Parts: sequence; structure tokens; C-alpha cells
Amino acid sequence: MDKLWKQGFFGKGTLLRSDPTWEQRVQRRLNLDGAGNKLTNEDITSVRRGDRKAFKALRSKAQEYETLERKRVLTATEITEWGRIKDEMEKMKSATSFTKNQDELLPLRKEDADLIDPKTGALRKNLEALQLEKTELFFLAFALDVVSVFKHEEKCLLDQIFRICMRNNIVLDNKFLLDYAVYHHFRSLAWCVRSGIKFGCDMLLYKRGPPFLHAEFAILVIPNNNKEWTTWEDFMAVARVVSGVKKTLVLAYVDLPTQQVFDHVMQIPDVTTRFKTLLLHYRVTEVIYKRWSPSRTRD
Repeated sequence: MDKLWKQGFFGKGTLLRSDPTWEQRVQRRLNLDGAGNKLTNEDITSVRRGDRKAFKALRSKAQEYETLERKRVLTATEITEWGRIKDEMEKMKSATSFTKNQDELLPLRKEDADLIDPKTGALRKNLEALQLEKTELFFLAFALDVVSVFKHEEKCLLDQIFRICMRNNIVLDNKFLLDYAVYHHFRSLAWCVRSGIKFGCDMLLYKRGPPFLHAEFAILVIPNNNKEWTTWEDFMAVARVVSGVKKTLVLAYVDLPTQQVFDHVMQIPDVTTRFKTLLLHYRVTEVIYKRWSPSRTRD
């Protein structure tokens, strides 16, 4: 689970928004295995948000004194208080306070006792799992061959995995096939590809990964067969959402093979060769969408 996340940012933790750190967070909270000295990314974010909230409160108070000074002469008490607030703000600006709560341990709750093995003092089981999208699963099984899929304790073959992802609807314009062609295309170009459902698109592209930088591009997969395409109102709505979070919208047009070619490829006996050949017939064309601004494009 950790390898899939750390070596490609595949999937997401079921008990968190992205990386699976439930076990690490619980160990730190309960001070198990000496993990209490290491803050997780979520702990650091929480402390930083608290510090930021406190700083904004001080800044608001300082602005009140600044406005009051323009209206009348401040009293000695007000000047002293204003100076104290300024000093605290300067300290908060220069301090690295996200490590200040490392030694604070929370009391053991009743439900925590069920998680701890009384003999070893360690966690009985990691309750978090890693969720994979269908495109991620098939990429790991087909392109990288690093995962195995089991159904009723029986290992699934690659063809079975493909049919499961397709929901046994083997047609050339299946949504999974279109998404996977685009997913494989951008993964082969060294992009980190994640789900774009949060912003109403199909995929997000990260240059390095979610922990380092925000996604630069939002991908909308469009079959180039004039079918099952949304209205322009829906398209403009996605464009507005994407532009609001400072991302560039990319339209990924997928050229489909003919039905005759598709049927012929699906008859190839060797599974690996079949899927490699099939991907070659799904061509991806990228079109960057940007809103026209008269003030920026006068010429």
C-alpha cells in the first residue's frame, strides 16, 4: 500500500483524502512504537491552520488600532496593547511553530483499547485500505504488472480484469476504454494522473505529485465520434470551475477505431499483444482551452 502511494501516487486512503497515513496518525496519537515524535502531514497542516487563524485575529486587532489612531489620539493603554500585538505578530512570522505540539499526547479512549494488542502494545491491524480507480488498477496490472486481483480467493487473469473494468460491456466507445487510453497516454509522458471528480472533470495532472505541487491541468475526455457529448452549457460550467482554481483545462479528444478493426483486435489470442494493439488504435489529441480576454489579447 505504501509502495503504490510513494512510488507513483496511485489510489487514495479510505480514511483520508489522499495518502494512507491512518496507521501513522494513530501510532503517534497513542504514542506506540515511538511514533509520537514524528508529525504527519495532517498534523502539520492542522497546527499551521491554527497558527494562521491566531495570526489573522491579531492582524485584525492591529488594524482596528490603526484605524482608531486616524480618528483620535490613542491612550497609553491602547498604545501599549497595540505594541504588544505587533510584537506577537513579528514572533509568529519568524517562528516555525508546527512542531510545538509534538510532545502533547491525547488520553486513551475506550475505543482505542480495541486497536491495541495488550501483549505487544502495538496496533492489532491497520484498518485503512488503499482504493484504486479502474484506470489505475488496469495500468498497474497491464502496463507495470505489479498488482494481482483476486475474486473469491481466485486470482484473476488480465482478460478477466479487463472485463470487470468494462463491466462486461465490450464496445469500442466504452467509457473505461476512453479513460484508460488518456490515462495511459499521460502516464507514459511522466505525469502524475489523479481523479478530477472534485472539479467536475475526468482527470488532474500533477508534475510531481499531490504532496509537492497543486495540479496544473484538468483533463476532460471527449470521444471523437460525435456521440455522448455534453452540452456547451455543461462544458462552460466545467471551464469556469477549473479556471476558478487556477488550472488549465485540456480537452483530450480520443479517436476511435472502426468496429471492424476493434472486433479483429479483440480476437487476438495473446492477451498482452491484444491490449497493446488495441491501445495503438486509440489516438489522443490534446487541445488546451483558455477563455478569451479582450484586455490580454488586443492584437
